[in-house]
Amino acid sequence: MNTESTLLHGMNPDDLKEMILQEARRIYVYNPDRFYGVIVNGEQFCHIHSISRITLKRWIKQGIVVPEDRDDAKDHYRFRLSEVLKFDVESIKRKRNKQLLMLKAHGHRRRMKMRMAK
Repeated sequence: MNTESTLLHGMNPDDLKEMILQEARRIYVYNPDRFYGVIVNGEQFCHIHSISRITLKRWIKQGIVVPEDRDDAKDHYRFRLSEVLKFDVESIKRKRNKQLLMLKAHGHRRRMKMRMAK
């Protein structure tokens, strides 16, 4: 008979529950830094965050996304997986939507002023 199973059978239910919770926390702790040494390409970045390559390139130009250094300008973009997993695309999308709404509202006000001036 396995000694661990004997110990589990003899444990207090509260102690058993605590032991299982501790083990679950240890296993399921989300720690993207453990992927620091893993490098992914732009296509994988886009797949993880469900964005297009055009959006990724635009964000790189705007400085929103910072890739790893490339050997030359023709080399593909590379990213550390730990940074890709930490990147919050939803906050960028929310910020962009808010800016778009503000621009539309500003444009609507301008059109209204032009109509009133006629």
